[in-house]
Amino acid sequence: FVASQAPGEGQAFANLGNLYATYLKDNAKAETNYQLAVKASPANPAFARALAELYTSEGKTAQAEATLKASVVAIPSALDLQVLLAHLYRDAGRTAEAKAAYASVIAAAKALPTPDTGLVSALESELSDLK
Repeated sequence: FVASQAPGEGQAFANLGNLYATYLKDNAKAETNYQLAVKASPANPAFARALAELYTSEGKTAQAEATLKASVVAIPSALDLQVLLAHLYRDAGRTAEAKAAYASVIAAAKALPTPDTGLVSALESELSDLK
């Protein structure tokens, strides 16, 4: 099944990715469709998050990292992607990179027009737990 090339096609591909990942358990097709969703709508953080989470669930850390890094550059306002990147580094034992990622997202959350104090507090707690 191939989604048509039309406005909103990113969402169509993401929907197919969700179908393949969640219900049909075909991660290869899910990956292809999430990649197409990200390509069609690079400013939509949900598509990048879905692809990165799929990669992470499959143990494809390098691909998850590459997806998140590219998406953080493309969508700097998507703090959730920055948090996922910090968690990826933390979970991989890459402490120095995790600390830098945490510091970056904490600064971004503080710099919001209305600072996200809940997020800042949670991330500062996670950061302090890193050894």
